[in-house]
Amino acid sequence: MSNQIEYIFGEPTLRRNKDAVIFPIGYDDAIYKCVVKSELLKKYFNASPSDLLESYINNKIQINEIAKKLLISGNITSNNEVLITTEVFKDYSPD
Repeated sequence: MSNQIEYIFGEPTLRRNKDAVIFPIGYDDAIYKCVVKSELLKKYFNASPSDLLESYINNKIQINEIAKKLLISGNITSNNEVLITTEVFKDYSPD
């Protein structure tokens, strides 16, 4: 039997005010809300305001890896959110 922790990523949605893409992530018997700020998608993935969700979907492997790193390191807000901003992306991106 493996002791490996499983991550479960839910369906992404665009926040009503369009400032972020959000999705649930299950980790270590808890569910967190991952918030990917629109500035990050615009700056690093050249997303336009009309294709933020598509940009996340096209780059979700890289973004989800950063979400995992943030969870492992305990970078979770008091609201159980994992916040991925341009600064966080810069710090955790392998580039």
